[in-house]
Amino acid sequence: MTAEPLAARRSIRHFDEAHANAIASLKELLRHRAAAWRAVLITDLTGRLRVVLWCPDEHWDMAQHRCIQAMTAASGPYWSGDVVQGQTDNDHPDTAWQEAAWKQARSIGSACPRVRILPRRRAKSAWFDGPTEPPWPGQANNCTIALFYSFKGGVGRSTALVATALHLAAEGDRVVVLDADFDAPGVGFLLSDHDGTTARQGVVDYLLEQPVLEAAGIDALIADYFHRYAFSYSGNAREILVFPAGELNTTFVHKLGRLDYTRSRTGNAHPLESLLNTIRDTLDPHWVLVDSQVGLGEIAGLLTGGLCHVNVLFGTLAGASWHGIGQVLHRLGAERTPGPTHRSQAECVWVLSMVPSQGRKAVIKRLAERSRDLFAESYYGSADFRTRCWTADDLDDVGAPHVPVVIPYEPVLADLGDVTDVADDLLRLSPYKELVERLHTCRQRLSKGRPGDGEDERPTPLLGTPSAPKES
Repeated sequence: MTAEPLAARRSIRHFDEAHANAIASLKELLRHRAAAWRAVLITDLTGRLRVVLWCPDEHWDMAQHRCIQAMTAASGPYWSGDVVQGQTDNDHPDTAWQEAAWKQARSIGSACPRVRILPRRRAKSAWFDGPTEPPWPGQANNCTIALFYSFKGGVGRSTALVATALHLAAEGDRVVVLDADFDAPGVGFLLSDHDGTTARQGVVDYLLEQPVLEAAGIDALIADYFHRYAFSYSGNAREILVFPAGELNTTFVHKLGRLDYTRSRTGNAHPLESLLNTIRDTLDPHWVLVDSQVGLGEIAGLLTGGLCHVNVLFGTLAGASWHGIGQVLHRLGAERTPGPTHRSQAECVWVLSMVPSQGRKAVIKRLAERSRDLFAESYYGSADFRTRCWTADDLDDVGAPHVPVVIPYEPVLADLGDVTDVADDLLRLSPYKELVERLHTCRQRLSKGRPGDGEDERPTPLLGTPSAPKES
């Protein structure tokens, strides 16, 4: 079989190229036009591109013809041929959905504010429509929600969460641990009850049952969804309240298939927000530590959009663990800061884990430089911001979020099964103590307020300045 000529293959565009060309064509079409001209580029569920174009009636025929010509040349097979005239007449039946599309669409940048893009989606709604703020303010006298997230598994994330829970409980804080790694639950088993059992119901059960019970006027009995992990520290009894993902029986996967990660259409809080509020109101913890699903799953999208007060993010020497962190950092950082209504970034603690002992000094230096570049690109705002957000001016601040907590590889923790056997090791290791100190720093910083509260300053480290990455 004769291979297809290279020139012919090059004429077949990929979608990303067609999409970029379509944006460029719309920008050119609107260039030098009056302010009334604007456009939304829609990607429909079949992967075809469509346009809603607002322009004066007297120019419509010409504008439609030019738009179709330009988009056909720019997008090839991905162009649907569909250009709809945008309506501004409130009595017109199409006005409502078109204006809704404009509001839902995403800006492509301040250089061209009259062109927006709107991708329709079959899944991953939690990455776009989930909560972007915690359910209550992050203040020193309030419970703090801390998320533990990694793009890849096997990086020591759950171990770090368990160690953090032990340290906080040893300090006398009331700690709740919530296992939201639904596809591969683990932390609920690591922190099991004294006889090795966990609660029969867990987070998945609550998310499914709470809306049904609420509609029936019944309050979910929160005690059914958690168990207690007890330990002793310095002769004092301590406990951690643990919400497992759920019992891994034959119905668990069926339950996962029924979960809805979207916001309620009735205006009620998402069941996960309801669970967090109920935990705060009934158990009165100082901390809720959430173990997230890895990667780009639905629950990860729901959790990494800003729902948690502090986000503990993990990277390792392996490059694969960094691939999705930039996207999450952008959501929590750079995406929140541009424009006149910008907010400060969500609080982040950056952890480099599983660092090997061989060549540790060189490894730490290389990873620290990569961390600096990653945060500069995805998290920090531009240096001209004079609000309480991290900016490029903070890249040399040893207390800035890009300076990592370094957790070395510990063979004793490589096959973590029964936490009780290694609890003393987890409480002894200094990197976990530093991680806890960073969490306290974030909590104190949250208490100072956010932009719009009358403050005109960047964040400053509290409780002392965290040190630069150490060699061990």
